[in-house]
Amino acid sequence: MQNRKWLDNAFWSDNKNGKEITAILEYQVDDKTTTQVMKVSDTLPNGSPNPDYDDIIANVSVGKIDTNTKERMDRHGRDTQDRKDKDRENLKARELEQLFELKLKAFEIPDIKNSKNRALKSRLRKSKSELELQAYVTMIIMDNMNEEPATE
Repeated sequence: MQNRKWLDNAFWSDNKNGKEITAILEYQVDDKTTTQVMKVSDTLPNGSPNPDYDDIIANVSVGKIDTNTKERMDRHGRDTQDRKDKDRENLKARELEQLFELKLKAFEIPDIKNSKNRALKSRLRKSKSELELQAYVTMIIMDNMNEEPATE
């Protein structure tokens, strides 16, 4: 004996054109319950009406399918935005990590390590971009060169 039931989470597969529905069919054979995801179009390949399509419409309703489709599209939109936001955050974190590594390397340069100009070294530590960091590195090296006695 086989009992069939369409779950009420069906949605329009063709974006509300009303020609194709994706639905889950739950059926029971003997004592075993099985579910199957199905794409069901309104007509069979020979052009005649599809009884499964009519059965889904009768059991789930067009209104419920419309609601499910809208909720699904909204959820996918939110998920896409969340993924984009997370990707942006990850990129920013990588850039900050890269900037930190560059600052460490900058402070390994003898002219910077031995510089007495605390104000420029402080600005170097606080720099917010690679370009700003490079500018302060250059300024510290130039400052160091100006302090050295001129040799000819």
